[in-house]
Amino acid sequence: MKRIINNWLGKGGAAPAPAAAAPAGVPLATVGEFLRHFPIGARMHYFPEYQRSVKLDTLVLGYDINGHHVYSDHAVSLELDAATAALALRTAPGRLERIATAARFCFLVPFKSRSEMDYGTGQEESFTEKTVNDFKRGNTITLFNKGSNGKVAYLDCTVARLIDLRDGVYANRRVAALEPDGGSFQFLDQRQYHRVYTCLPASLSPEPDAVGTPCSVQDFSDRFLRLEVDASQGWLTAAREGDRLFLTIHVPGRPAPFLLAATLHRRGAAYLVLALTAIHKDRRFQKMDLLDELDLKTTLLHHPETQRSLAEEAALG
Repeated sequence: MKRIINNWLGKGGAAPAPAAAAPAGVPLATVGEFLRHFPIGARMHYFPEYQRSVKLDTLVLGYDINGHHVYSDHAVSLELDAATAALALRTAPGRLERIATAARFCFLVPFKSRSEMDYGTGQEESFTEKTVNDFKRGNTITLFNKGSNGKVAYLDCTVARLIDLRDGVYANRRVAALEPDGGSFQFLDQRQYHRVYTCLPASLSPEPDAVGTPCSVQDFSDRFLRLEVDASQGWLTAAREGDRLFLTIHVPGRPAPFLLAATLHRRGAAYLVLALTAIHKDRRFQKMDLLDELDLKTTLLHHPETQRSLAEEAALG
C-alpha cells in the first residue's frame, strides 16, 4: 500500500508546470515586407469588406509597433544579421530602441467616413446619399499598393480600434489602427487579368432617367467595363473619377437591356473605364451579387462580337 501511495504522489500528486507559451506576434521578416510595400507616407488604395468594386484612397500616416507610434520611415528600420534580427525604433529624438519581437503591429490611417448612393428598399426607385463608416471595429479593410512591373501588393487588415491622437505631429486627429493578417499578403499581376474584347451598343448617363450618350462596350474584366465614347463632349467633360454613372447595355435578342449603376474608375479622351456597383431588377437598383455578375458576363461572352474577338485571339496564338 505504501508503494502504491508513493507512486501516486510521485506521478500524479502534483501536476506538471505548463510549458511557457511561445511569444505571440508578427515575425520580423513579415514586418519587413509591410515596411517595404506599405511605407509611411505612401498614398494607396483600399476596399472595404471584400468589396473589390469599391476602390478608395487612403494614406499610411504611421505604424503602431508594440504601443510605440512612429510617423516617419526614418524612425523605423529592420536590422538583420547572420544570427539576430531586430526592429530599430526612434521613439524620440536621439532615442533608439531595438525590439526583438513585434507583439503588435498596426497601420495608422486617417479615419474618414464617406457617402454612397442608397438605392432604397421599396418598390419605387429611390436615390439618396447615405454616410458609410468603413472603419468600424472588426471590419475588414484590404490595402493594396501598386509596385514595379505591374505587381500589386494586397493585404487584408482588421480595424482594431479608433484612436484620438492627443499629441505629436497629428494631434487632434482621429486615426484607425489596422491590424494586418500576414497570411493574406499576396502579389497579383494586373496584366494577368483576362480582358475579353467585344463591341456592344450602349448608352451612358449621369442620372438613371436622363437621356443617354451613345457609346459601346469594348472589353470587360471582372466587374470592370471599358467604353468607347467621346469623353470631351457634353456632360462627360465634367465627369471625374469616382462619379456615379448609369449604363444601359443593349443586347440583341435579350428581352430587356441591362441597366447598371457604376462609378467612373478611369478616363481618357476616347474611353472610360467603369466599376459596376448595382443592377436594376425587380423595379429598383440593387447591389450586384455573384449571379448578377455571372449573368452579365455570360451574356457578353455569348455575343457574336465577343465570339469573333475570341476566335481572332485564338488564331493569333
